[in-house]
Amino acid sequence: MRFDEIRAIVDGVPMLTVDQGRGLYDFVLEHKPETVMELGVFHGVSTCYIGAALQKLGRGRIISVDRAVARDLKPGADALLKKAGLRDMVELHYEERSYTWFLMKHLETQLEPHVDFCFLDGAHTWDIDGLSFFLVDRLMRPGGWIVLDDLDWRISDSENLKNPDFLRDVVKDVDFMKRTPLQEQETAQVRKVWELLIQRHPQYGNFRETEDWGYAQKLESATREAAVVVQERPGVVAEMRRLLRRVKARVAH
Repeated sequence: MRFDEIRAIVDGVPMLTVDQGRGLYDFVLEHKPETVMELGVFHGVSTCYIGAALQKLGRGRIISVDRAVARDLKPGADALLKKAGLRDMVELHYEERSYTWFLMKHLETQLEPHVDFCFLDGAHTWDIDGLSFFLVDRLMRPGGWIVLDDLDWRISDSENLKNPDFLRDVVKDVDFMKRTPLQEQETAQVRKVWELLIQRHPQYGNFRETEDWGYAQKLESATREAAVVVQERPGVVAEMRRLLRRVKARVAH
């Protein structure tokens, strides 16, 4: 699907700007991911831009996750994707509290890394998005990319705390946001994840920022390090078995 076609379909639906949509669309066309994971769906605008690019490539699928309250948005992601003719390529998942629980369940069933691109634009908090990065890393193929939106977003931004309608649409819990400690309200928590966790991770590089987005790539060298771990496992298992035999022998005597 051409960019101008998908732009017309999502026109007027929050929250992505046209320039951000163009950035996502072009990024997917350039890197050609097979499996995309999207954490934070909201109305599904970013999902549509990603899906349109994948459709143009003739390949790929999207695993999109958000809180259950996102189902009540008008339009919802399901309706917007159907309108765009992209619903079949997207797995929509909703969790009651956060997407970290979904990632845990996903790790239980996925034995091999399979994600090529993760777009993280959801909780915007240190605890949820910090943990999410490490969980996504377990699912990310070497060479894959993670992109963070809203590096400098703060709860204390006037748009967030002084506009109750905005808060109700986004989090459905104004009081919870206002009860957040002042230090957390005034901290750009996504930037902390970006600078303290991702940029310091030895297996990530090719960092760049464009406006309020951060891009990072999981380096191909991660393949070699993972291979070393796999090679070490048989020895560890064998040693455990030897120790178990010794314990059994002592018990028998």
